[in-house]
Amino acid sequence: MPEGACTVRKEDTLSGIARRTGTITSDLAVLNDISDPDRIQEDRPMVAPGPA
Repeated sequence: MPEGACTVRKEDTLSGIARRTGTITSDLAVLNDISDPDRIQEDRPMVAPGPA
């Protein structure tokens, strides 16, 4: 899996994934085309912005 990428785990939240990958929730939602941040799917691959 590329750096900054992860797979959604059962108990994950978008804000938790953002913290874990070093980004903010809104950027993660936009990058992964998530319209409802309260509904993310388990086992979904997600990408996070790379280092600046």
